[in-house]
Amino acid sequence: MHRGIAVAEDDVGKVIAAIMEKGLTALGPRRPVEVWPLAGPRMLLDGDVHSIDPRPGEARPAVYAADASGALHYACRNNGSAREYVPLMIEFDAPSQEVCVDGNDLLYVMFSRHARIEAARPVLEACYGKAILDYAERAWATDDPKLRITLCDLAVWDPEVVAAHHANRLLIRGKSATLFRSAFKVMLPVAATAIVAVRRIEECPPEPRFDVSIEALTL
Repeated sequence: MHRGIAVAEDDVGKVIAAIMEKGLTALGPRRPVEVWPLAGPRMLLDGDVHSIDPRPGEARPAVYAADASGALHYACRNNGSAREYVPLMIEFDAPSQEVCVDGNDLLYVMFSRHARIEAARPVLEACYGKAILDYAERAWATDDPKLRITLCDLAVWDPEVVAAHHANRLLIRGKSATLFRSAFKVMLPVAATAIVAVRRIEECPPEPRFDVSIEALTL
């Protein structure tokens, strides 16, 4: 997993040291995102989907993560302000059961009424694996917007979907021009022993050409 951040020049050393020493935690200047783990999404899909509570139990803090190019894009894109900010790349390991797909920039839109279904179907299979279609086809077959969201809530926790998305090599241009090949939410904390490296990005590369865009997949 990779996470891109941008920090003030004066804080680079202490931020790197803190991550290497303490890992990634819910403590810090930025409020972590929250997730509600869903066990057995495939089994839930086969039951009464209408009765599913997509937010069972207590929320868990999490952080956004991505493939290396997506994390680099995010860190460099946030490297512009009146102050001098430095992009950093964090590489870390995470157990699969602590990870779900981040569907904010593409997947939830594809499950909505705004999706161009015939165009979206092969792209979703290519980027998220064949298993995603079990959820997407159900979503496209209903006019209930709440049910569509619930089906996507299930899909992002499916281990087959997570694994296939992790292996995706197509560059996606999602909402707000976000570029990524894979995007996830990883539950916190991430132990210091799971941190592989934290490095400073000396030069941000030019924006690469994308393979898939949300604009081409929506009405």
